[in-house]
Amino acid sequence: MFVPTERPTTATPPETPSDDALMALVQEGDRVAFARLVERHHARVWAVAWRYAGSAALAQDLVQDAFLKLWETAPRYRADGRFGGYLLRLLVNRALNLKRSAGREITGEIPESSTERRFESPSAMDPEERLESARRRNLVQEAMRSLPDSQRMALALRYQEEMSYEEIARVMETSVKAVERLMARGREGMRARLAHLSTST
Repeated sequence: MFVPTERPTTATPPETPSDDALMALVQEGDRVAFARLVERHHARVWAVAWRYAGSAALAQDLVQDAFLKLWETAPRYRADGRFGGYLLRLLVNRALNLKRSAGREITGEIPESSTERRFESPSAMDPEERLESARRRNLVQEAMRSLPDSQRMALALRYQEEMSYEEIARVMETSVKAVERLMARGREGMRARLAHLSTST
C-alpha cells in the first residue's frame, strides 16, 4: 500500500523590511527599527560627510546630527520610497547650515575611501607609487577644501553617490540649473586650484 510522504518544507527567510516600513515603526518610537536604519545607512552617509568635510571628526559630527534629526523629524516623514534621499537631505542641510567656529573648521586629512584602498593597496604598489598616490590625493583634498560649501557638497553627491543632477537638486532643495552651475564652478575651481598647487609643490 502506497503511503504518501510529506514533502520537506523549505523555510522562507523573513522578508527584510523596507526603509519606509522601518520609518513607520520609528514614528511609533521603535528604537530597534531606528538602530536598523542607522546600521543600514551609516556607511553611505559617512562617505558623503567626509568627502564634503575633509575632517573625520567633523564628518562624524555631521553624521550624528543627521541621524538625530532623523529621529526628531520622524513624525513628519512621508513614505515615498525615497528614504535615502531624505536622509541625505538632512545631512546636507546640517552641513550647509553649520556655523564654522575656530574649533570646527574644515581641515585635516580625509581617510581613504574603500575604492582607493581597493585600487591602491600596498601590495599592488611600490613605495614610489604609494608616495605619488598620496601626494595626488592630498592635492585633491586641499583643492576640494578650497571650494565654497555648496559647490563642495554638489561634487560630493555627484562623485561619491553618483547621483544625477535631478537627484542632487532634490537633496539640496534647489533647481537642476542651479546644480549645473554649482558643478561647473566647482570643477573650474578644482582645476584652477590643482594647477596652482601642482606648480607650487
